[in-house]
Amino acid sequence: MATMLRKSADSRHARPGADKPDSSQDVRGRVGLGRHRRDRPWRRRFRRLMAGLAVLLVALVLAPAVYVVVVTSSYRHGRTEVAPRSDAIVLGAGLRPGNRPSAFLERRLDAAVDLYRHGKVEGIFVSGDSSEYHDEVGVMRSYLLERDVPADAITVDMSGRDTYDSCWRARNVYGIDDAIVVTQEYHLPRAVYTCRRLGIDALGVGASGVAANPVMKLGYMAREIPADYQALWEVHVSRPTPDDVSPSAQN
Repeated sequence: MATMLRKSADSRHARPGADKPDSSQDVRGRVGLGRHRRDRPWRRRFRRLMAGLAVLLVALVLAPAVYVVVVTSSYRHGRTEVAPRSDAIVLGAGLRPGNRPSAFLERRLDAAVDLYRHGKVEGIFVSGDSSEYHDEVGVMRSYLLERDVPADAITVDMSGRDTYDSCWRARNVYGIDDAIVVTQEYHLPRAVYTCRRLGIDALGVGASGVAANPVMKLGYMAREIPADYQALWEVHVSRPTPDDVSPSAQN
């Protein structure tokens, strides 16, 4: 009986609606949820816009490299499949201590020797930078002589400071109008493209680009992206004349 009296007294003093859910909280929850739902389509559109801009940016950055690769795809071959040409053009790739070819340059020279021995080329044109303390082309010539390539089959260009200079000088100074360009695979499309645009009927043979340091190879590959921009500018727009336009053959 006492318990029933206490419950009756509690019910008389309780605030109306105290046992009901807080309608204000429910309304606030619904309003917040509605606002979140209204914002969601805008956020999706923003994310799509940002993704589209990112894809466009990547496409613009890679466009020259993709173009050069596609355009030269039919001119790049393996050593056994490549058609004969008058000369192999070997582009410099640095020296190791002790006046030895770098690993990449050694592979290029070995590929050129192989082409010569199999009758794919009649001569080998080596082009690179040369100075008193960095005789790149002198080392290249000595390497070929040690592998029984006759001296009269070797032409040395001491002023090939970059790919454009080497191709320009091969055509305009040394009169080479058809050749097989020998360099690493990642560099081959740009080298073939440059030589062909400068008037050489060039094909390409790739030398191995495997590096002991993978980071180094990635760096070389990444460097091709701005180099392709430069190549397109040089062969189509500026067409610069190298500083040295005289023969620099070394016997």
